[in-house]
Amino acid sequence: MSETNDNKPIASKQCDRVHAAIWRQIGEGDQAGEPYFQLTLSRNYKDRNGAWQRSHHFSVRDLPHLALAVDWALKELLMKPE
Repeated sequence: MSETNDNKPIASKQCDRVHAAIWRQIGEGDQAGEPYFQLTLSRNYKDRNGAWQRSHHFSVRDLPHLALAVDWALKELLMKPE
């Protein structure tokens, strides 16, 4: 996976504890130079020491917020010109 130079998402949204980010990537190999998009989903939480951590594991409580995040990403990506 090749990342863009600035390594920042092109769009992001917070849905309660779930964070969604859309990334623009540039293809490699057979699809070298062709742009495509990826979605990352994560959840922030405080560990036992009170330090913030990021996880890609979700509980049942997160499911409605995951659905909102995916719906948002789908709408964002359908409106992209590429």
